[in-house]
Amino acid sequence: MKMYISRDAIRKRIREDGNLDVEAGIPSIRAETLELFVNKKSDEEVEVLELKHAFGTLIHQMRRDKGVDILTLAEKVDVNQEELCSIENINGFEPKPRTVFKLAEYFNLNKGNLMKLSGAAITHDKPLLDAAVKFAARSDDLSELSKEEREILNNFVKFLSNY
Repeated sequence: MKMYISRDAIRKRIREDGNLDVEAGIPSIRAETLELFVNKKSDEEVEVLELKHAFGTLIHQMRRDKGVDILTLAEKVDVNQEELCSIENINGFEPKPRTVFKLAEYFNLNKGNLMKLSGAAITHDKPLLDAAVKFAARSDDLSELSKEEREILNNFVKFLSNY
């Protein structure tokens, strides 16, 4: 016995249940395997992700250095606390330009460089990318900044300010 379900019935079911997972074509398990070969990120996309990661790490370290929690920082710079959480915790998150500008003012950082670092401005700046990757790689999440972390943070802030 064959069961026939019309396309209209399937479309209706999809519209009615927004949480329904629907596959068409290649099963999703196989599609994920294919993505390893088909959807490789370009070098430029990888660079932007690395910059955004460094941006999140920088904001996290600067906030810790000032001894404020996310809620307090959100109130001081007048931005959404969920966005600040996303900046610090979601790799590749792209904040609103207004948020980047407010954070630059609060932390007394170069606005242009912070916009590049956040992904809000396009850049092909190799020295900035190298410094950002080095900074992010050497930063660790501890409850208080160690002397070495503070030195790394200060050196990166100096680089951003003087670059």
